[in-house]
Amino acid sequence: MIFKCFIYFIILAQITVSGSEFNCNEISFNLEEIVNKTETVNEIIYAVINGNESGVTNDELIKFTDKFGHRFADFDSLELSIDYVIRLFKNLGINVYIEHVEFKAWKRGEESAIVSTFDELKNRSNEVNGKIVEFKFNFTKYEERVQYSYYGASEASRYGAVAALIKSLTPFSLYTLHTGTQNYFANFTRIPAASITSEDAELIARLSKSETVKVELILRLSETQEKPMKSRNVLAEVKG
Repeated sequence: MIFKCFIYFIILAQITVSGSEFNCNEISFNLEEIVNKTETVNEIIYAVINGNESGVTNDELIKFTDKFGHRFADFDSLELSIDYVIRLFKNLGINVYIEHVEFKAWKRGEESAIVSTFDELKNRSNEVNGKIVEFKFNFTKYEERVQYSYYGASEASRYGAVAALIKSLTPFSLYTLHTGTQNYFANFTRIPAASITSEDAELIARLSKSETVKVELILRLSETQEKPMKSRNVLAEVKG
């Protein structure tokens, strides 16, 4: 049973809605207790990687994402996926609790990117005003590069940029996007920000260095903040 709980935890994490931030520094650990559980932890790891649970996590996650797709706030897919996880936990004999939460419903508006020409944009403040800034970086570790996704738009706006493009935060790409949280500083204009694939980021960078090609990127991005909506968090308890 504990293996199943471990496997389905990742699915639960995919749909949880929360109004508060998670602070790892607030977590306290009992080292002796952790050491005493080493054998149990190793059994779980073996079962998930090499044992009868091998591949189950990935298979269930594929089934879940194929069935529900995106789970944006205020979309039927979110609520249906929550119902699915509740049934899943109940079928596994796990205690399930529902926590109702209220949040602002975000809806994507019109979006388009038309690439024809673009003036090479160097990352210098005296060249940024009125321009679109692209943050192109070599991926090392997620925690070292996520700052561009989180603060990129505000840092670009600080120097007068009109929009920001952030290269996908991933070491490997199949022309797929990795998006994340965008934070805005209170004292700077909230400019549009968009994630672009690693391939497109490299293409724009190459074209911007060309002596015969000038690149211009036109972005039209819009979104709306709807009235507060309600949804649910799913809490599962495994009694030991």
